[in-house]
Amino acid sequence: MKILISGIPGVGKSEISKELGKQKKYKVINDKDYCKKNNLGNFEVIEGNKEYVVSIGDLNKSISNYLKSKDNLIFEGHLWCELSKSNLKCFDKIILLTANKKLIYERLKKRGYGPVKIEENIFCQEHGYISEIFDSKNIKYTKVKINDNLKDNIKKISEKIW
Repeated sequence: MKILISGIPGVGKSEISKELGKQKKYKVINDKDYCKKNNLGNFEVIEGNKEYVVSIGDLNKSISNYLKSKDNLIFEGHLWCELSKSNLKCFDKIILLTANKKLIYERLKKRGYGPVKIEENIFCQEHGYISEIFDSKNIKYTKVKINDNLKDNIKKISEKIW
């Protein structure tokens, strides 16, 4: 089974995916780690911040072999929503995580995000940026609003997947 867990930074994708992977014995593939390991982008300075910018075309070509494998995999990260429609159709389940603004704000501030970057990410969630991408490609997904309790979140998501 191939599962995609997406959402803006700070909603808990990594923590939830690692725990689900551990419980279900699934391999977890983080978007940024995958892209860096496969040299799919470059570091650029954007608005004073050093960011890793990925070629979506290269990502689509690179990921297709993983999507054809028989392995049980969880793909986690916000970049995966940018995959082509044909690649997104390879996922058995797509989960879009959301959270309340206060929780996102606290998590991103703790990570050292500046106020503008925090507001940009909250704006993206409130205006359905990732939902719009999936909808425009006619991709079925399930939206799950998480809280600050990992055990509760795992239960909610597991019910949607299995």
